[in-house]
Amino acid sequence: MLRSLVGSEMCIRDRDKLNRSDNAVSSFSKAIECADTEADDAYARFNRGCCLGTLGLWDRALTDFDKALAHDNGNENFRYNRAFALRKLGRFGEAVEDYQMTRALKNEGFKTYFDTTGRHVRGTAQFKALLSDEAMKSVESGSEAQAMPGDVPKPGMMNDDHEIADEIRTILDIPPDMRTESDLQGLQEMLVKLKLFKHLHVSDFTFLEMLRVMSLLTAESRSFLFHESQVNPDLFVMLTGEVTLLTTPPQRSSQDQVLGKGAMFGNINVESLQPPQSLQTALVERTSELLVVNSKDLHRSIKKHHASWIAEKQRFLASTMLFRHWSRNKLYELAPQFVEKEYQAGELVVQQGDPIKGLWLLKSGQCRISRRLQYTQEKDQGQDDNLPESAVTRAEVGVRDIWKREYFGEQCCVSFAQGLSTECSHQECITAISPAVLLFIDSADAYKLICPDKMTMKLLGLAQQELPADDILLDSMFANQSWSRFKSSLQTQLQTTSIENIDIEDSFPSLPSVPPRATATERPYQTNLHVWMREHRDILSMPVSYTHL
Repeated sequence: MLRSLVGSEMCIRDRDKLNRSDNAVSSFSKAIECADTEADDAYARFNRGCCLGTLGLWDRALTDFDKALAHDNGNENFRYNRAFALRKLGRFGEAVEDYQMTRALKNEGFKTYFDTTGRHVRGTAQFKALLSDEAMKSVESGSEAQAMPGDVPKPGMMNDDHEIADEIRTILDIPPDMRTESDLQGLQEMLVKLKLFKHLHVSDFTFLEMLRVMSLLTAESRSFLFHESQVNPDLFVMLTGEVTLLTTPPQRSSQDQVLGKGAMFGNINVESLQPPQSLQTALVERTSELLVVNSKDLHRSIKKHHASWIAEKQRFLASTMLFRHWSRNKLYELAPQFVEKEYQAGELVVQQGDPIKGLWLLKSGQCRISRRLQYTQEKDQGQDDNLPESAVTRAEVGVRDIWKREYFGEQCCVSFAQGLSTECSHQECITAISPAVLLFIDSADAYKLICPDKMTMKLLGLAQQELPADDILLDSMFANQSWSRFKSSLQTQLQTTSIENIDIEDSFPSLPSVPPRATATERPYQTNLHVWMREHRDILSMPVSYTHL
């Protein structure tokens, strides 16, 4: 045992002072030869496996981790490093299972159950399902890994977030077409745990395909991700490291943004076919890991894996007035660009004054168009003297309701077709009255796909309604308020009036037995044809005979 400790101290000196992993490997090999117990041999092999992994010899490192686990099958650190080596060797299925086991073994109940089961039980589907559930419970509880005294630090970092990051890396190493539904679900749960993509508002279908095409990028220090005025189709999310967005490259200014873990930048509007031009330059300050989603790969994946969803939107668009004359091929290209957005009753869809970003179609439900106005209200006589002489009052006036297959936001397409400025804003608020589902297409995609169709643009131009003036809406609001006050006062008056003061007729007028005949002046106007038919009634009633010639 003393010789083993001496060997361990010698290898630690080699690694810390000389910083040479090859010398540490030889020192750990000597420690293995001098090991007195199986525990000493297991920990020496574990440490030598870490050094071999540093040298990139992952096959030899995996052999050492396997022998260490053969002694202590429930050791979390041994199993964690074996999962890391399996991932490096491309054996992703085994790596995910080891990562799950690392997290599940933190539960003492599961660890006791694991120690009492044999190999024939651990290979069953029920055990794997139980393992996955226990691993997710550990993720939700946020428990941290406990390092054993004397252990060599794992490749990477020891805390819980970095363990989850390693599991993310394992799944992202799997090619996109080979990622299963369980892989995507696990990846989504881990991203939620790390609070990534929480400010990205996309549909469920889009986010699912983002997980499928997502990749991991390791960017070296002083490298550039994209440059100013460059068309960038990639969405970036920081996993580790630091990136600076330069406003006036190459000079630095106070307007530059320094981004850290969890920051999202690049092509935020990944659902659009037209990637925007970058307004800044992204400079990597130190080595960083980033999650990358390419918008072109995303759209190809949506078409490949969600054909039924696209066909359903294609049928809906073909039933609308704007697109019923479109061919099937054109609708197939248009349908994936419409994004479904769901709103609850009372939720605001569009705010008055917001820029028009695209065309909206109501797929189901009901929405209301209203305008927010303000007017000056004078103080009435008899009111409190402390009140100001006049006060600005704000009111929201309903304009009309919109139903299924109706649309709004078409002003951007009409302005683009007419060669006018496309920087227009919404003149009304749109609010969902009932739970509503709307289809939205970005203005850049609408310019490319919808505006070239002359018939659709003609329909949009003809159906465009002139907005009522503010004073007309105010007059209608005041009239409705006056009528409402009159009805309420009348109801109050009827409720407060006693029944003794209500006049009731003792007898009702009798109705005539025969309706009165209309006078000549009250008779309807008769045409000359009617007069002639009345005068020649006998001739018209004679039977008609046909003669065969």
